Amino acid sequence: MKRSLKEIRQALRKDHCTDADLTRINDGETPACPECSHPMILRRSKYGLFFGCQGYPFCRGTHGAHPDGKPLGTPATG
Repeated sequence: MKRSLKEIRQALRKDHCTDADLTRINDGETPACPECSHPMILRRSKYGLFFGCQGYPFCRGTHGAHPDGKPLGTPATG
């Protein structure tokens, strides 16, 4: 069975969220940035999912996320 490059990349990801899942989560309620209180956006990095401040690059607030896109606890206030 031949698999497409997109299918292979999805299988190798550490998270279990598709691009559609990221969009759905970001359209809902997300945590507030601990630095500036703006909403945070679920993002993907080579290390997995995380929430990054919507005000990036002016604010570099981040918060961890589970592989299913849920926040890791409550963001600490700075």
